[in-house]
Amino acid sequence: MRASGVCARVGLALLAGVVASCAAPRPATPEADGGAATDGTPPFDAGAWRDRLGLQPVPDPAYVSCFGAAPTSQAVSFTPSTSSVWGNPRALPSPELAARLSRFLWGTLPDAELTQKIAACPTLVRQDLDVLVRQMLADDRAERGLEQFFTWWLKLDRIAQIQRDPSLFPQLTPALRVSLATEPPRFGADIIRHGDANLRSLFTAPYTFMDGNLATIYGNTDIPPSAPFQRVMFTGAAARGGVFTQPGPLIMADPPDRNSPTMRAVDLYDRILCLATPPPPSGTAGHYRPDDLKPVAGRTLRQAIEAAVAASPVCRACHVIFDIGFAFERYDALGRVRDTENGAAVDSTANQVGLVMVADALDLGVKAAELPDVAACFARKWLSFAVGLRLPDNQPNASVNVALEVFRANNLDIRALISAITQTALFLAP
Repeated sequence: MRASGVCARVGLALLAGVVASCAAPRPATPEADGGAATDGTPPFDAGAWRDRLGLQPVPDPAYVSCFGAAPTSQAVSFTPSTSSVWGNPRALPSPELAARLSRFLWGTLPDAELTQKIAACPTLVRQDLDVLVRQMLADDRAERGLEQFFTWWLKLDRIAQIQRDPSLFPQLTPALRVSLATEPPRFGADIIRHGDANLRSLFTAPYTFMDGNLATIYGNTDIPPSAPFQRVMFTGAAARGGVFTQPGPLIMADPPDRNSPTMRAVDLYDRILCLATPPPPSGTAGHYRPDDLKPVAGRTLRQAIEAAVAASPVCRACHVIFDIGFAFERYDALGRVRDTENGAAVDSTANQVGLVMVADALDLGVKAAELPDVAACFARKWLSFAVGLRLPDNQPNASVNVALEVFRANNLDIRALISAITQTALFLAP
């Protein structure tokens, strides 16, 4: 009984954060998030938050940057502000600023040209940074930096440690592991550099990059086994679209002999809602037997899980929050599409994220991209990566909040988010 109470509290705590994502959007201030900033910047007056952030409909068209082009981040006026939530680019020596930008955007040390370019800028204010960042993103070296973010965000290094029963999944070769880890970063970098750079596209775009190894997982017979990576559009009822239907991110947490809706839900909550789900509480031993989930003709894994959970109030109190993992039931433990399992039809309907019913993983991508808390988590992940610090999940942070406001004001444009992050007090801290 005690364990059941713990699970109930855990479930309610996690669902509270999910339910909040359906509420009216809040001003992106430390006060609105329930406390002061954690990056050393002081709180500011919530009543004047828009003025102090300097947000206006369009950038100043009269400004000419020392880097030769007008700022392109919409909804950021770059008007002078006394708020310390924005950083001062002049607070850093040119070599240090060049190093931070280069490590973040190019994944490498800066060259002399970048350092000299920054040193030669007579103004070097926030609007100059916006221009410089977009020029750096257009450089081919940005491919590496962006790919490093997606590898880190999705924790793709775990693919090398995936354990699979070779008698069930002999296809998981070392070469396939490399391909599984390569696809999402290449796709994400392409969305930002050559696509519309929108969060919605990252979650839903009907294409990917695959090589001959991945073609076997996707069931694409047009690509020979030795083919290098290439852009491939999905057609018809492909059941694919966006980063979360790609095999690599799908299967990393699955056990050796099957897929796991529960662990896929845990991964999803961490990636898009910044929610860390706790381990099973003490007292749950004996409420689950591995034999309960063994394959049975005419019964899907989902049906087995639902029956096992329904039989135990202790399990049910926590597992209700993992129902969203059922949205990925059309993908097996290698990420291959299936319509049946053990001779029974697969059911991929699910709920939980925002308490909105979704038909499948594709529908999940569409609806998740519109949730305010998903955008907030994505901004937090980018800032954490940019500064090389783990920002505690869901704790107020002024730098996250202002970058998020720019992200939202730019209709979820990831390039605008990246630019805003380089202008924050945390990124530019001396």
